[in-house]
Amino acid sequence: MFRSVLSRTSAMRRLAFKPQIRNLACSTLFVKHLPAKVTEEKVALLFDEYSPIYEIRFLEQQPQDTQKIAFVKIYAGELPSTVEELAQCPPPEAWEIDEVTQRAVKAVNALNNINYEGKKLLVSHAHRNMPDSIQFNAKMSLRKAQDPEYAAIAEQSRQDRRSQRKNDPDNAYNTGYKNGYKDGIAEGMRLAKSEIVN
Repeated sequence: MFRSVLSRTSAMRRLAFKPQIRNLACSTLFVKHLPAKVTEEKVALLFDEYSPIYEIRFLEQQPQDTQKIAFVKIYAGELPSTVEELAQCPPPEAWEIDEVTQRAVKAVNALNNINYEGKKLLVSHAHRNMPDSIQFNAKMSLRKAQDPEYAAIAEQSRQDRRSQRKNDPDNAYNTGYKNGYKDGIAEGMRLAKSEIVN
């Protein structure tokens, strides 16, 4: 029993710190509670002192969201200038993997729970087993970015659902609220509901 739990934990740890991506020693960090108006440049400045940055991705944000979530990939070693060179690079050496892991740990320790533009940041290593909603949002935002036709279809279906909800008589929240409010006033004033001015 103890051995299986230990082996499962070590396997999960290996997945969490899996640093080899496209022959580049790199590590992905998960950053939560970023201000809604933050840009990639500001996030890059935040992480730049700990390691060079390979990529910053923001999850798609809803209009009502007051914060952003980002994935920041940091790397070690020399970054090739073209994709072809990157594909032909040999796998990273052990020292590069150790270096990027140490840089990631330093960044997490230094930036986790700091106050950044009025928000308390949460910085951790990105795990493969992120909550389903975060994984789904990340996949959908990437798909929308890559396929504009899909984005247009998704937006149209979202607007259709909203208009159906508005026109659905069973979903009459606003009318029910108005009627209940009028009933309460009429009861409090001991008047008939029809006597109350709209």
